[in-house]
Amino acid sequence: MNVERLREEIEFGLSNLDRIYSHILTFKDADVDRQILQSALSYECIGYFNAIEHLIIRFLKNMGKPVPTGPASHRDTLHLFKNVLKEQGIDSAEDVMRFIEEMMAFRHVATKIYGFLLDWNKLKAIVEEVGTMHPLTKELFTRLLVTLS
Repeated sequence: MNVERLREEIEFGLSNLDRIYSHILTFKDADVDRQILQSALSYECIGYFNAIEHLIIRFLKNMGKPVPTGPASHRDTLHLFKNVLKEQGIDSAEDVMRFIEEMMAFRHVATKIYGFLLDWNKLKAIVEEVGTMHPLTKELFTRLLVTLS
């Protein structure tokens, strides 16, 4: 494993996660029509999960782990990542992993129906959860990077 390359990839991925998080914060307080807001927030929340999954895949690839494919690849990728965390002695990540699983479920629903058809209250709850969990999510990826260095 090339630790320096992994560090660069994770730092790049975390900067993307921060950028998407910033968009979510900006949009959630925007004074625009709710239908537009709902579509924008749905799109950004999907992007937020995609950025998290990209970080996970970067770790898996750099550790020489097989990246799951197929219909259950998102779920299998998270399961493999949980195992990596255990292997590395990172056992205090339950809340972050629960959050990532919720984001995965949101992404699944949001990509199967139009964003403007999503339940507004559920979307607001997801947005609030992103606000709460963003620092902890970044901390988890940073901690794993330090552990592997």
